[in-house]
Formats: sequence, C-alpha cells, structure tokens
Amino acid sequence: MNQRFVSLAFTAGTGSLSVQTPPNANLAPPGYYMLFIFDTNGVPSVAAIMRIG
Repeated sequence: MNQRFVSLAFTAGTGSLSVQTPPNANLAPPGYYMLFIFDTNGVPSVAAIMRIG
C-alpha cells in the first residue's frame, strides 16, 4: 500500500494553519496525500486530500 506517516512542522494562526512541507522529495515524492490533524487526545480529523509537486 506504500503508506507511511510523516510528521510535519506547522504554525497555528487565528482560524488558519500553515504547514511546512517535507524538505525533499525523498521524504514525500510527488503525488496525492491525505492530511490529518490530531487533537490533544490523539484523535485524527477527517483527511484532507492534497497534491504535492
């Protein structure tokens, strides 16, 4: 299935979230990804589908 977990750096703003992409394509090759946000209890959000590269 080629699944992996990559933790990303982020900055939270008022009503927004800025996410830092992985530093190179070896960590996240171009393609579609599911982006989850976890709450303080470790419960994931519904995934947002995003495309890198």
